[in-house]
Amino acid sequence: MNFLYCFDSNYNSQGLTSINSLISQTSSKLSIYVIHENPSSINEQIKKINDKNVHDIHVYKFEKQHIKFPRVEGTHVSDATYYRLFISDYLPREIDFITYIDADILCLKEPNKEIQATIDTMVQRNSPIAALTESIGNKEDIKRLNLNQENYFNAGVLVINMEKWNKKSEESEFINNLNQIKDKVLWWDQDVLNFTFDGEYTELNS
Repeated sequence: MNFLYCFDSNYNSQGLTSINSLISQTSSKLSIYVIHENPSSINEQIKKINDKNVHDIHVYKFEKQHIKFPRVEGTHVSDATYYRLFISDYLPREIDFITYIDADILCLKEPNKEIQATIDTMVQRNSPIAALTESIGNKEDIKRLNLNQENYFNAGVLVINMEKWNKKSEESEFINNLNQIKDKVLWWDQDVLNFTFDGEYTELNS
C-alpha cells in the first residue's frame, strides 16, 4: 500500500506525527513517499522509523518552480500546499494507486481495507481519484470556479489513480488550470484539483 505526504519544515512535527500514526495502525507493508522542500530537516527522524510494516520511505526534495503560487503570501500556508500538482515528477512510474494524506491528519484505525475497497470501486468506474465531498461552502465554491458538476471535494485525503494523474500531468493540465483560475483561487491547490477533475471522482467513505 502506497502513501504520499507533501509538506515543508513548517509542518515537520505534524507530518512526522501523522506518518507514525499511520504506521502504528496498519497491519500491511507500507511504502511512504514524502515530497519536501528541505529533506535534511527530517532525515534523521525518518531514519529512526523502524517498523516491520514499513517496506520503505522515500523523501524527495521539491525543486523550485518558476511559478508564483496564488494566495500564499500573508496566509497560514506555504508553497508546499501546491506540491501535489507536481508529484508525477517524483513518484516512480510503477505505482498504480497512492493515497495522499495531509500532514495534519491522524490515522485512528486500520486504513488499508477501506482504501483497497475504494481502489476496487475506482477501477470499476474508471475513476481518476477518490475524495470526500466538501460539506461547507460546496455550492459557493462550484459557482466561484464555474464548475460544470454539482460537487466540490475536500483534498485532505485522496486516493489517486496514478496512470490517469500522470496523463493529466504530461498534458500540463494542472499548471494550465492553475494559471487559468489564479485570480479565483481561494482554497489553494484544492481549487486547482476541483477545477481539473470537475466532479469526476469516486466518493470516499466518510
